[in-house]
Amino acid sequence: DSGIIAVLELGPLLKTAAGKLSGGMKRRLSLACALVNHPRFLILDEPGAALDVVCKEEIRQYLADYLKQGGTALMTSHEERELSLCDRLLLMSGGRLKQIPADTPARELAAMIVAGRTVAELK
Repeated sequence: DSGIIAVLELGPLLKTAAGKLSGGMKRRLSLACALVNHPRFLILDEPGAALDVVCKEEIRQYLADYLKQGGTALMTSHEERELSLCDRLLLMSGGRLKQIPADTPARELAAMIVAGRTVAELK
């Protein structure tokens, strides 16, 4: 799909063996492979990891458009910009998943992570 290849700027590298790519380019390639057939459901583990700021934003915008078109994504992330795409957040604490409000400010989210508690438990 030329769309995702263009977004991730992979065109010039299409004839390069994956093993010869840098870590960031390998990350772009793995994302392109996941997105190329426009799946209805994505499972992503830190999609912006090892990418430069520009590419992270391009991926975030691509995912925002994907979600607006009815796609569903399950994603792990430590990045506030990626978390802003989510309509539901789950925090892993003590081996358990706890749902927290999707609009939880980053400062509160950080406090919960440090304390290992949810918003309701902090109040």
